[in-house]
Amino acid sequence: MSDVVPFAERIRRGEDGLSSSGYRVGYRCAITQAVLIQLEIPAQIVERTVLDQLSVVPRMTPDGMVSADFSEQTDRDIGDLLEVAVTPISELVARSMASGNLRLEETRTSDLEALRNQLEQSLGTVRDALAMVASSY
Repeated sequence: MSDVVPFAERIRRGEDGLSSSGYRVGYRCAITQAVLIQLEIPAQIVERTVLDQLSVVPRMTPDGMVSADFSEQTDRDIGDLLEVAVTPISELVARSMASGNLRLEETRTSDLEALRNQLEQSLGTVRDALAMVASSY
């Protein structure tokens, strides 16, 4: 086992102790935890670099549950890093159609007609899938 281990930690400064001004990365002694070498990197640089490497990919399961995966954008397939909460598509539609949301978004009739057209196209796709599954039995 190596006596030298890498580390990365958030530097917290400020009154609330929550705001991050940066990150400290380096190597320390595994036994004594003494820092051998370190570099402080501003939080904006680290966070922007991480966010630039992530993509959010929405997905829906056949039963109408909508979720999103966060995955790293690289040439190699490393898999999903984080999955967010799963929500039924019906709940997403209901939330977006709530009267308060419609007012807040200044929804126009043309917006709702466009949504209706997309939902009708989606229903057609589901009907086609049902017919395909039914015919395969």
